[in-house]
Amino acid sequence: MADYVNVKEWCPVLNPFDEFCYRIIEKYGNGDFENLPCMKLYSKVKTPCVRSEGNKDKSIMITAQNPGIQEDEADRPFIGPSGKKLEEVLKDLGYKREDFYITNAVKCYGETDEITQSMIKICSISILRREINLIKPNMIICLGRIAFLGVQYALLGKIKEEFERGKIVEIESPILGEKKKVKVCMTYHPSYILRNPNYEPEFKKDLSTFLKEGDITIEYEILNTYEKVKDFVDSIVNSKEEVYAVVDLETFSKDVHDPNNKIFCIGIALSEKKAFIIPLRHYEALKRQIINFFIEGIQEKVIEELRRLFSYEKLKIIGHNFKFDALVLLRDLEVDVMDKVYADTLVYHHLLKETPPHDLKTLITLYTPFSNYYKEMKEVFVSKKEKWYHYVDFNDLYRYCAYDCCSNYYLWKELDRRIKQLDLWQKNLSNKVNKLIEEHKKLNKPYITPYYTYFQIEKLKELEMEHYRILFEMEKNGLPFSRSYVENLKEEVQYKMKEKQNELSKLAGKMINWNSPQQISKLFKELGIDSPKKTPKGNPSYDEEALKILAENGVEIAQKLLEYRKLLKNYTTYVLFLENYNYRLKQTETEDIVRLSCNINIAGTETGRLSTSNPAFHGIPRDNLYRNMVQAEEGWLIVSADYSMADLRMLAGYSNCKGMIEAFNSGIDFHTLTASLIFDKDPEDISVEERTTAKTINFSVAYLITPFKLSQKLKTSIKEAQNFIDRWFQDKPEIKYFFNVLISQYDKVEEGKEAKFVNVFGRMRRVQKVRKFYEDKFTGKRKLNPEYSHRVKEIVNFYPQSTVADALMIGLIRLKKKLVEKDLIPYCRFLLTIHDALLLEVKKEKVDEICEIVKWAMEFPIPFANCQIVIPVDFTIDKMWKKE
Repeated sequence: MADYVNVKEWCPVLNPFDEFCYRIIEKYGNGDFENLPCMKLYSKVKTPCVRSEGNKDKSIMITAQNPGIQEDEADRPFIGPSGKKLEEVLKDLGYKREDFYITNAVKCYGETDEITQSMIKICSISILRREINLIKPNMIICLGRIAFLGVQYALLGKIKEEFERGKIVEIESPILGEKKKVKVCMTYHPSYILRNPNYEPEFKKDLSTFLKEGDITIEYEILNTYEKVKDFVDSIVNSKEEVYAVVDLETFSKDVHDPNNKIFCIGIALSEKKAFIIPLRHYEALKRQIINFFIEGIQEKVIEELRRLFSYEKLKIIGHNFKFDALVLLRDLEVDVMDKVYADTLVYHHLLKETPPHDLKTLITLYTPFSNYYKEMKEVFVSKKEKWYHYVDFNDLYRYCAYDCCSNYYLWKELDRRIKQLDLWQKNLSNKVNKLIEEHKKLNKPYITPYYTYFQIEKLKELEMEHYRILFEMEKNGLPFSRSYVENLKEEVQYKMKEKQNELSKLAGKMINWNSPQQISKLFKELGIDSPKKTPKGNPSYDEEALKILAENGVEIAQKLLEYRKLLKNYTTYVLFLENYNYRLKQTETEDIVRLSCNINIAGTETGRLSTSNPAFHGIPRDNLYRNMVQAEEGWLIVSADYSMADLRMLAGYSNCKGMIEAFNSGIDFHTLTASLIFDKDPEDISVEERTTAKTINFSVAYLITPFKLSQKLKTSIKEAQNFIDRWFQDKPEIKYFFNVLISQYDKVEEGKEAKFVNVFGRMRRVQKVRKFYEDKFTGKRKLNPEYSHRVKEIVNFYPQSTVADALMIGLIRLKKKLVEKDLIPYCRFLLTIHDALLLEVKKEKVDEICEIVKWAMEFPIPFANCQIVIPVDFTIDKMWKKE
């Protein structure tokens, strides 16, 4: 049972004869409590002065704004949606509600815009001050600006500090007695998080930082002699036992593929309490250059010891985004450690929480007791801008590296514990679902559920780590580009851009700079073309969305400008790849071919799909004009293995849609079949245009496109688009039923809580529940919340996209194992995975054999609750990368 503090006896309105309350009434109500500003709230609430919760032994006080309608009904603080959100976040941080004293600055229910500063002042001085005097907390956490104002009035009787989210101030006050001072912390109110879910990580980070103010310190030893390094390596290698070691590098820059990016020092932690730092280089300010830490001869011996350490067969490396460290180690020390990587906290956290942030500093603050160091950490270590090492004391750098190692060791254990907990939850859920499936089979009825899992997250974790090692190979290999082709392409696109500029100038009647938004805006005004959009400052906008609307309305110059901008974007972003990243190009044995690597982000999306950056290879247009830039070295071929209609097949599997499954199994072209249904024609009478329309409908309706958006895609009326959607579902009722099951599961969750969804491979998607409808302030009518519709689409999209991504990952792992087994690794280079396709570079003489293995690896049965689906693979094999 919760302990309540009956603060009503301290309320001037409820107990005007209390000596202290009487003084408040005299000062702020001219002797009559009915003159107090808070009477405006008191007079209309059900429960005047809602009680506080907790007992006087609590050392941390959480102060919020004022009660909501549910709190007013129950006479209990923080039990509505905001309270539930707070409890959820606290639980995730390892705390429960009962660990705190919970109160409000203002004690009566009312809307935020009804609360005045005078109300806050009177309520806080008369009631909150007494609460603080009774509890004498070590810390007060203020949820929102009003709470912080109230705490200041209670402690000081006036306002001295401005509200600043994330800030901790120490306030001295006589009402604290012998304690004298209290830490006052500021963060968002949970209601703000419910309205703006993107800020939840910051809210969680703040609470974690506040609650871990006790922080722990670490020890670290700098191995600054060869003898110390050798003794350390001996202690590990001679143990002949498994050694779990967090490894972290401090390097010249953040660009992993910069050939000049080398190591300053290596940090190694064998526990969360102590780290060992091995310096390799440092910046000599007098010489203005980076020099080796050890003298010539000794430096080489130290590096040999490191190679001996990293080749120890029982070494298990833990890192964070360790792909970066492994690539730098390979280039700098010529040692490949990726096969020793056991765990990566970036990968682990993405499985637990698919939405960012996933950076180490945030995770340490959220999940470990090392937050104090990172709050005080110098900005230079966070930003690591160009030549950042000019401005640091290298002793500070060693300390920073040591904290990274020890805190990541703690983080690894914490995240692994959470994955095991989640795995247990999934197994229990799976057992229940499997029983229901069997019961329905006896009744000859399929059981449609979004919670069937073939295996759980612990197995998925192991697969992700195997996948991670293959992604390392992809980054190491890079994509092969033809210099001569890119040069010719550059000239061709420049010519096309010039042509478009001439066409635009002819339509405009004059020459302008078509890259200048100001000149375009002025021209459109002169031509009498009004923009359908405005900028935040109220000026006409001619961005892509505005131009598309104008083009659809027959404005020719808008259509031409869209075409020009597309060419310009492709030119600057993709055609200039080799120029923009010239310093990173690696020459191959084929004179015309150079290789360029990108960053492959395993935690780049919320569905398990990969993303690429620096440069973004995934963005290369599907047009062969651009894809043909990628060309194999002499004696090799580019092989693209593309899953065929993978998303639609996955939807058929989850929903057990018999019509779709039969169509796919029969080998009939599914887009032609859809066109036959929609246009009411025989399949052999379907035209190319009708098939294209059907293809658009297939990949749109399956993702809950609205009739309006489909009408824009097909350039047809909304009524006709709705008719297409209705016809699409006509012979696929199971798909609609599956969508309704997903929406029903989401609707069951309380507002502010997370709805959990899981695919057949144990990957999860957590979607916060938002209210379905809202009341329009101007019309008073109830309207569908656009954010609700967006969340529903996220859930629907998650199932096919995540399942295809995981199937591709499993296929890739199967392929790697088989190639190793058959000694074919030297004949096959992993290049990239793009959505539902795998890109390889294969030796000509082995292409048939390897393609057979690729087909075997990728075409495996994916088990669903009521059926199994195999996704067939289409191959494109050529000297250059071509559209499937």
